[in-house]
Amino acid sequence: MKNKYLLFMFVCLLGLSACHKDKSAFQMGQIIGKWQVTKLTLHQVTDASTSAHDTTFTSNAFTAGDFYEFNRDNTALISYSGTYSFGGKEETIAGGTVLISANHYKYDISSNNLKLTLTDAIPQTLHGNSSFSSSNTINQLDDTHLVLTAVYNYMGTSPNIQGGSLSIAQTTYFTKTN
Repeated sequence: MKNKYLLFMFVCLLGLSACHKDKSAFQMGQIIGKWQVTKLTLHQVTDASTSAHDTTFTSNAFTAGDFYEFNRDNTALISYSGTYSFGGKEETIAGGTVLISANHYKYDISSNNLKLTLTDAIPQTLHGNSSFSSSNTINQLDDTHLVLTAVYNYMGTSPNIQGGSLSIAQTTYFTKTN
Protein backbone atom coordinates (compact mmCIF):
# COMPACT_ATOMS: atom_id res chain seq x y z
CA MET A 1 0.00 0.00 0.00
CA LYS A 2 2.84 2.35 0.90
CA ASN A 3 4.45 1.77 -2.56
CA LYS A 4 1.17 2.62 -4.32
CA TYR A 5 0.90 5.83 -2.29
CA LEU A 6 4.49 6.82 -3.15
CA LEU A 7 3.88 6.02 -6.82
CA PHE A 8 0.69 8.10 -6.78
CA MET A 9 2.54 11.08 -5.18
CA PHE A 10 5.37 10.78 -7.74
CA VAL A 11 2.90 10.80 -10.66
CA CYS A 12 1.10 13.84 -9.18
CA LEU A 13 4.36 15.75 -8.70
CA LEU A 14 5.49 14.85 -12.21
CA GLY A 15 2.17 16.06 -13.60
CA LEU A 16 2.38 19.35 -11.71
CA SER A 17 5.94 20.00 -12.84
CA ALA A 18 4.98 19.29 -16.44
CA CYS A 19 2.29 21.97 -16.19
CA HIS A 20 4.74 24.58 -14.83
CA LYS A 21 5.15 27.40 -17.32
CA ASP A 22 8.53 29.10 -17.65
CA LYS A 23 7.74 32.78 -17.09
CA SER A 24 10.94 33.85 -18.86
CA ALA A 25 9.86 32.16 -22.09
CA PHE A 26 7.58 34.22 -24.30
CA GLN A 27 5.16 32.68 -26.76
CA MET A 28 5.33 33.47 -30.48
CA GLY A 29 1.64 34.44 -30.56
CA GLN A 30 2.08 37.13 -27.90
CA ILE A 31 4.23 39.31 -30.16
CA ILE A 32 1.88 39.30 -33.18
CA GLY A 33 0.53 42.75 -33.96
CA LYS A 34 1.67 46.31 -34.43
CA TRP A 35 3.82 47.86 -31.69
CA GLN A 36 4.26 51.66 -31.58
CA VAL A 37 7.63 52.93 -30.27
CA THR A 38 7.15 55.10 -27.15
CA LYS A 39 10.70 55.36 -25.79
CA LEU A 40 14.22 54.47 -26.88
CA THR A 41 17.45 54.49 -24.86
CA LEU A 42 21.01 54.14 -26.14
CA HIS A 43 23.96 53.14 -23.97
CA GLN A 44 27.49 52.91 -25.36
CA VAL A 45 30.47 51.19 -23.76
CA THR A 46 33.97 51.19 -25.21
CA ASP A 47 36.65 48.62 -24.35
CA ALA A 48 34.16 46.70 -22.14
CA SER A 49 34.42 49.05 -19.17
CA THR A 50 34.09 52.77 -19.83
CA SER A 51 30.66 54.24 -20.42
CA ALA A 52 30.94 56.74 -23.24
CA HIS A 53 27.38 57.90 -23.93
CA ASP A 54 23.78 57.59 -22.74
CA THR A 55 20.83 59.03 -24.64
CA THR A 56 17.07 58.71 -24.17
CA PHE A 57 14.32 59.59 -26.65
CA THR A 58 10.84 60.02 -25.17
CA SER A 59 7.42 59.76 -26.80
CA ASN A 60 7.52 63.22 -28.40
CA ALA A 61 10.43 62.08 -30.64
CA PHE A 62 8.30 59.42 -32.35
CA THR A 63 5.62 59.52 -35.04
CA ALA A 64 3.13 56.98 -36.38
CA GLY A 65 6.00 55.86 -38.63
CA ASP A 66 7.98 54.44 -35.68
CA PHE A 67 6.76 50.89 -35.14
CA TYR A 68 7.50 47.16 -35.30
CA GLU A 69 4.85 44.90 -36.82
CA PHE A 70 5.05 41.14 -36.27
CA ASN A 71 2.90 38.86 -38.47
CA ARG A 72 1.62 35.29 -37.99
CA ASP A 73 3.82 34.03 -40.85
CA ASN A 74 6.97 34.99 -38.87
CA THR A 75 7.63 38.08 -40.97
CA ALA A 76 8.15 41.50 -39.46
CA LEU A 77 8.26 45.10 -40.63
CA ILE A 78 10.42 47.58 -38.71
CA SER A 79 9.72 51.21 -39.51
CA TYR A 80 11.41 54.42 -38.30
CA SER A 81 10.75 58.07 -39.10
CA GLY A 82 14.40 58.92 -38.61
CA THR A 83 17.78 57.79 -37.39
CA TYR A 84 18.20 57.83 -33.62
CA SER A 85 21.78 58.31 -32.42
CA PHE A 86 23.75 59.85 -29.58
CA GLY A 87 23.69 63.15 -31.48
CA GLY A 88 19.88 63.19 -31.62
CA LYS A 89 17.24 62.30 -34.18
CA GLU A 90 17.93 62.90 -37.86
CA GLU A 91 15.11 62.93 -40.40
CA THR A 92 15.28 62.79 -44.18
CA ILE A 93 12.79 65.17 -45.75
CA ALA A 94 11.79 65.11 -49.41
CA GLY A 95 9.22 67.51 -50.79
CA GLY A 96 8.27 68.63 -47.30
CA THR A 97 7.52 65.06 -46.16
CA VAL A 98 9.52 63.03 -43.65
CA LEU A 99 10.68 59.82 -45.33
CA ILE A 100 10.00 56.60 -43.44
CA SER A 101 12.66 53.87 -43.33
CA ALA A 102 11.12 50.38 -43.44
CA ASN A 103 12.91 47.02 -43.44
CA HIS A 104 11.46 43.52 -43.69
CA TYR A 105 12.57 40.61 -41.52
CA LYS A 106 11.89 36.98 -40.68
CA TYR A 107 11.71 36.43 -36.92
CA ASP A 108 11.89 33.62 -34.41
CA ILE A 109 11.49 33.59 -30.63
CA SER A 110 13.33 31.16 -28.39
CA SER A 111 12.82 31.70 -24.65
CA ASN A 112 13.40 35.46 -24.33
CA ASN A 113 15.61 35.79 -27.42
CA LEU A 114 14.26 37.42 -30.57
CA LYS A 115 16.11 36.52 -33.75
CA LEU A 116 15.59 38.96 -36.63
CA THR A 117 16.89 38.11 -40.10
CA LEU A 118 16.83 40.91 -42.66
CA THR A 119 15.08 39.82 -45.87
CA ASP A 120 15.56 43.06 -47.82
CA ALA A 121 18.55 43.13 -50.17
CA ILE A 122 20.40 45.89 -48.34
CA PRO A 123 24.05 45.10 -47.66
CA GLN A 124 25.38 45.98 -44.23
CA THR A 125 28.78 47.67 -44.50
CA LEU A 126 31.39 48.58 -41.95
CA HIS A 127 34.37 50.84 -42.38
CA GLY A 128 37.88 49.49 -41.92
CA ASN A 129 38.69 46.00 -40.68
CA SER A 130 35.78 45.43 -38.28
CA SER A 131 33.45 42.65 -37.24
CA PHE A 132 29.91 43.08 -35.97
CA SER A 133 27.48 40.96 -33.95
CA SER A 134 24.11 41.63 -32.38
CA SER A 135 21.57 40.02 -30.08
CA ASN A 136 17.97 40.89 -29.20
CA THR A 137 16.40 40.16 -25.83
CA ILE A 138 12.72 40.44 -24.92
CA ASN A 139 12.64 42.09 -21.48
CA GLN A 140 8.84 42.41 -21.26
CA LEU A 141 5.98 41.13 -23.40
CA ASP A 142 2.34 41.24 -22.36
CA ASP A 143 -0.97 42.22 -23.96
CA THR A 144 -0.07 45.92 -24.19
CA HIS A 145 3.68 46.37 -23.63
CA LEU A 146 6.86 45.17 -25.31
CA VAL A 147 10.42 46.03 -24.26
CA LEU A 148 13.33 44.88 -26.44
CA THR A 149 17.05 45.30 -25.86
CA ALA A 150 19.35 44.97 -28.84
CA VAL A 151 23.08 44.80 -28.13
CA TYR A 152 25.44 45.59 -30.99
CA ASN A 153 29.10 44.62 -30.58
CA TYR A 154 31.81 45.97 -32.87
CA MET A 155 35.40 44.73 -32.82
CA GLY A 156 38.36 45.79 -34.92
CA THR A 157 39.86 48.89 -36.41
CA SER A 158 37.67 51.62 -37.82
CA PRO A 159 37.57 55.40 -37.70
CA ASN A 160 34.53 55.04 -35.43
CA ILE A 161 36.04 52.38 -33.13
CA GLN A 162 39.11 53.67 -31.37
CA GLY A 163 40.77 51.19 -29.05
CA GLY A 164 39.37 47.91 -30.31
CA SER A 165 35.80 47.36 -29.11
CA LEU A 166 32.51 49.15 -28.90
CA SER A 167 29.18 47.95 -27.53
CA ILE A 168 25.86 49.75 -27.95
CA ALA A 169 22.71 48.66 -26.13
CA GLN A 170 19.45 49.97 -27.56
CA THR A 171 16.38 49.43 -25.38
CA THR A 172 13.12 50.14 -27.17
CA TYR A 173 9.74 50.46 -25.40
CA PHE A 174 6.48 49.81 -27.25
CA THR A 175 2.73 49.97 -26.77
CA LYS A 176 0.51 47.64 -28.79
CA THR A 177 -1.77 49.45 -31.23
CA ASN A 178 -3.83 46.50 -32.56
